[in-house]
Amino acid sequence: KMTSSSGYYPYLDLVQTYSLSDLRYVPRKNISPYPEDTVMGWLSSQQNEKKFSIFIYLLRTAKMDMIAAQPQYQSTLFACPDYILRQRYGEDFFMNLERGAMVKLINIHTLPRVTHMKSLYAQNVSILETRDTDSTLTITNTGDQILLNGAGNNGDCKLISGEFEQRNGSVYVIDDLLIPENF
Repeated sequence: KMTSSSGYYPYLDLVQTYSLSDLRYVPRKNISPYPEDTVMGWLSSQQNEKKFSIFIYLLRTAKMDMIAAQPQYQSTLFACPDYILRQRYGEDFFMNLERGAMVKLINIHTLPRVTHMKSLYAQNVSILETRDTDSTLTITNTGDQILLNGAGNNGDCKLISGEFEQRNGSVYVIDDLLIPENF
């Protein structure tokens, strides 16, 4: 038989054992599963998470987010911000993609090595392999801007933001998707 010092309320003693300072509000930190100094950490940081939520969705659904968070990643990622993707394609386009299509889309946006900004400006035209084995990326330096053209693109994508160098790679912001052939 349980008894309480207050008689009718057996749990009152438990509540009264805590002082007011123990009941203070402690705000929860937004804990990211990705190290901050990685490509995926940069994309999912508080300042960028809302800007690149569609690209983050693609990486997570394709199960490539943890790869982009690993020190061995050592790649270059070209990411397109949400406001452009929503305007040109709408969110339904990305929600209806199958996983294999997402993997192909992410792979064409990824170079299998770190490519720095000075390398992009070093030559007028460069043809680079992407992580998608069927696609290459043509990078054209016009002098005042860098244009990218994937194998299936109708036009060129422009580099709209310089290099964001991370411990495991680099991120560049572009103004459109690089569309693979037969996509």
